[in-house]
Amino acid sequence: MSQLRNALIAEFRANANAEKALQQQAYLTSSMPHYGLTAPVLRKLTKAKVREHPITDSATWRATALELWRKADHREERYEIDRAFGANRMVDFSRQDWPHGSTGPAVPHGGVFSNP
Repeated sequence: MSQLRNALIAEFRANANAEKALQQQAYLTSSMPHYGLTAPVLRKLTKAKVREHPITDSATWRATALELWRKADHREERYEIDRAFGANRMVDFSRQDWPHGSTGPAVPHGGVFSNP
């Protein structure tokens, strides 16, 4: 498990609100449990942890984003992928060969890329 994922989950658990989690899960009719965190709290926690655990290369960026998505067991873990990874300007995506055969720059959005 990546250091960033460990740090995010630890923060989410430490700030969890069980009552609000049940309300959120019912409202969203989701089978996936929630931590009961509000959007401002999620943003604050995620921003802090991304700063503490920077990702500086595209291979680690991709592996961490996939790990967060695939191993998520609470809804907020998936919500934060775009916030943590879509705004990642620490990794240079200007010269990449992409799996679909394209080359050139891209803008990351969580697990998705688009042309700038």
